[in-house]
Amino acid sequence: MEPKLIDLKLLRIKSFLQEIGNPQEQIKYRVHIAGTNGKGSTLAFLEALLLENTYLKIGKYTSPHLLSIQERFQLSQDKKTTEQISFTKLKSFFRKFSFFESFRLLSPFEKLTAIAFAYFSEVGVELILLETGLGGRLDATNVFEQVDLCLFTNISLEHTEYLGETKEQIALEKGGILKFASPWLSTLEPPENLVLKQLAQEKNAPEISLKEFDLTTKKLDLRGDHQRKNAQLAINALYFLCENKFKQKELKNFSKKPSYQSVFLEKKSKEARKVIWAARFEDITSRFFKETELKIFAEASDLKIILDGAHNHDSAKQLAQTIEQEFFDYQQFFLIGFSREDELKQKNILRELIKDNSNFADLILTELGLHHRKLSEHLLFSSAQYSNNYLPKFEEALGEFKSRILFYSREKKKKSVGIITGSLYLAGKVLSF
Repeated sequence: MEPKLIDLKLLRIKSFLQEIGNPQEQIKYRVHIAGTNGKGSTLAFLEALLLENTYLKIGKYTSPHLLSIQERFQLSQDKKTTEQISFTKLKSFFRKFSFFESFRLLSPFEKLTAIAFAYFSEVGVELILLETGLGGRLDATNVFEQVDLCLFTNISLEHTEYLGETKEQIALEKGGILKFASPWLSTLEPPENLVLKQLAQEKNAPEISLKEFDLTTKKLDLRGDHQRKNAQLAINALYFLCENKFKQKELKNFSKKPSYQSVFLEKKSKEARKVIWAARFEDITSRFFKETELKIFAEASDLKIILDGAHNHDSAKQLAQTIEQEFFDYQQFFLIGFSREDELKQKNILRELIKDNSNFADLILTELGLHHRKLSEHLLFSSAQYSNNYLPKFEEALGEFKSRILFYSREKKKKSVGIITGSLYLAGKVLSF
C-alpha cells in the first residue's frame, strides 16, 4: 500500500537509499535551501555564479515543475551546457528501482528525490543544489549526514496543516535541515530568524553574517525587491563556499580572500543580472499571442503580458509591489487561477493584487480543476466586488483574457499589462497552451 501523496516521514526514503548504497553521500559538496518563497530563484542565481567561478559539475534539484517532470533534474558544468535528465533515463531508474519493495512504498516526491540522488551520483555531480519540497525537518531531501551550507529565504503561512499554525512553528520545521556544526545563511528577520538561531545553537551550527552588496543600481532580469534579496543571499553563499569549502584548483580566477568591495563583485553582479527563472515575473508577451493575433497585437499600444507563479499571501504581496514598480502607469488586467481549495489564501491573493489598486482595469477568475475541487461560493461572492467574470474553464478564460486586453489596449490607446497568476500549475498550463 502506497502512502499518501503528502506523508512527511524520513524512514522510508532513508531505508531505500541505504539499500542502493546511499548515493547522495557520494556527492562532494551539498547546499540545501528551505523557505516558503524564493528558493528556486536563489538557487538559479547561485548556480549562475558558481558556473562563472568554478569548474564544478553541478546538479540542481527543484520542485515543482512547470512543463515537464524532467525540469526538476538539472545538470550543468558551464554556462552553455545545462541539461535535464532524459525521459528515457528517468524511466530506466523507475524500472530498475521498482524491483525494490522499499521503493514501491515511497511517496511520489520521495521516489523522484531518490532518483535525483542516484542520477547525480551516477553522472559524477560534484555539487548539489537542493531545494526542499515541503517544510524541511521531515522533507525527503533532508537525508544527508552533513551539508556544506544551509540557506533560508522567507517564511509565510502555508501548508499549516503539515508545518504548524504560526510562522515560528513553520520556521522550526524548515530549520530542521540544519545539521550539527553546519554553517547557514538567512535573509529571515525576527521572530522567525530567532527560532533558527536557537535551533542552530543547539546543533552548534554557525550562522554566517550576511554582507550587504549594493545591487540598487543593478537591474536584474528577475524583477522585484525580493529578487534583490535572493541575489544577496546567493552572492553571500558564493563567497562563503569559495573562501571556505572549495579547493583552489576548483576555482576560476577567484582569490581565497577577495575584497568584498573589489571590482570582482561588479563582475559577478552582472552575471546574476542574466538569471531568468520561469514564471517569476516573466515577460511572455512575444510568445503569448498566436500568429493570427499578431496583426491585432501590432496595432495595440504599449502592451505587456506577465506570468508569475504567486500562490500565497506573501508572494502576492511581492508581486503587487513589483507591478507597482514596473508598471505604475499601466492599466492592469488580471487572469487569476486557483488550484487549491484554501479560501482564505485565495481571498488574500485577490486583496493584495486588486484592492486599493488605482490602475486595476479588469479581472477574470478561473479554476484549474485539480482533484475535482471547485471554487467556493464565498470566494466568488468576495471576488464579485472586483469583477463578475468567473469562467471556470481555463481555455475559455484565457481566450477571453486575450480578447479583452487587446481590445482595451487598441481601442482606448492606453498602456496595458496583463498579469497571469494564482498558482504554478496555472503558469505551466499557460506556457504549454
